[in-house]
Amino acid sequence: MQAMADGPFVFASIRAGENPDFSTSKMMLRGFTATLVASILLAILLAVVAPRLNYAGRAGFVVLIALLICIVGLYPNQIWWEFSSGFVLANMLDTAFGWGIEGLVMAGIINGK
Repeated sequence: MQAMADGPFVFASIRAGENPDFSTSKMMLRGFTATLVASILLAILLAVVAPRLNYAGRAGFVVLIALLICIVGLYPNQIWWEFSSGFVLANMLDTAFGWGIEGLVMAGIINGK
């Protein structure tokens, strides 16, 4: 523990050997698929609460979920891996704004009627 506190500290991801499946298009497809699955799950959650909320409430619900994702999914990178505050904040803002825009769209589509 003392050696970690004294530094230097390095966090790295190392792949042993080559990756014959590596391609930007495959990475983008995997990212899109993950976002699509998350959107479907969030749409299901929104459909459950939608009948009790107006448009602003539905959009706010999606933003609230995005903030939850930021706190439990992104902020721990700073706690455990010492990612810089700027890096973590940029990722949190990207997540919050991206899902916020999606929330505006989903709130219009999923209205509980």
